[in-house]
Amino acid sequence: MLTSILLSATDVSGLIALYREIGAYLVGVGFVCAGLAVLKKLITNHERTKEAVITYVIALVVWLTVWQLL
Repeated sequence: MLTSILLSATDVSGLIALYREIGAYLVGVGFVCAGLAVLKKLITNHERTKEAVITYVIALVVWLTVWQLL
């Protein structure tokens, strides 16, 4: 049974697409959590909010650039 599964798994393009989709979901959840952290900093320590927003925006731009290259 294992050999039949291994022999039928010669096309891995579907698996690669699945990994890419799961990775996108995980990164999306990470950015949502980071956005919530920025909101928390806005409420608790508004003096340092500008730094948190700049960091968030730069991380988002870098991730979108890398994602377009893949």
